[in-house]
Amino acid sequence: MPAYWFVRYSKDGALRRFNLGTYPGVTLKSARTRAETTIGRLARGEDPQAERSEQRSATTFGDLAASYLELHAKQKKRTWEEDLRILNHDLLPKWRRLPAASIGRREIATLLDRIVERGAPVMANRTHALISKLFAWGKKRGHVDSNPAADVQKPGEEGSRDRVLSVPEIQTLWTLWETENSVTSAALQMLLLTGVRLTEALTMRWEDISGDWWTIPPHSSPHYKEQARASDLSLLVDACAACHAPHVSRPSAALLAMGLSQPAEPHPHRLSEQGCRALSSASR
Repeated sequence: MPAYWFVRYSKDGALRRFNLGTYPGVTLKSARTRAETTIGRLARGEDPQAERSEQRSATTFGDLAASYLELHAKQKKRTWEEDLRILNHDLLPKWRRLPAASIGRREIATLLDRIVERGAPVMANRTHALISKLFAWGKKRGHVDSNPAADVQKPGEEGSRDRVLSVPEIQTLWTLWETENSVTSAALQMLLLTGVRLTEALTMRWEDISGDWWTIPPHSSPHYKEQARASDLSLLVDACAACHAPHVSRPSAALLAMGLSQPAEPHPHRLSEQGCRALSSASR
């Protein structure tokens, strides 16, 4: 049967016992040091046992992370599995049992620095973003009172992405897309030829199309909030035709067929083989 070291004290007329550890894990010397620290706290009017009980009942980081995943990430983020991976790899092993409110700027900065030291500065930034998002969500839900990550600087430096496909790479991709002859291939061809953003393409609506022109409404992209833009639709028509897919009937049909949006009033229109041949020749 294990032996316990403890300090017995009275608080508000009630007798309490504060556990200092078990013998032999905690030696006599260590127990005396802990007892002196506890007696000092009592002299300052603190209640160590009450504080320990409060910490045990407080929301742990593991509890906060589980709630965040189930009630927010899985409901609203398509990339929730990446959040889960980061949590399991770097955060939960260190903080799972810690009260969420006890995690401050120092703990966050130390953890992020270690990720940078192992040669993963970009992952450190992603981890910082997740911690900040998690605590901000927890603050709104009343689990924590603040977001300690808000005042922690991003640890990694990220350069701008200027990688573009070379002509041989485009030719290789185009050949693969033609060979595959699928709806997905048609959508990728459309994005490559027009240069529109993915969000803009996914939010295409039939009412925005007039003749050979597609008017991109300002709400389709945060980069163009002030005014709508017009895009020549003939390139999109040829892009869909290039895949030789009989079920692809209009520019947005490649995306509609994947279930990404629904047309209000579909107007089937078979694309010409002439346009297909012209685009295929131009792409080589």
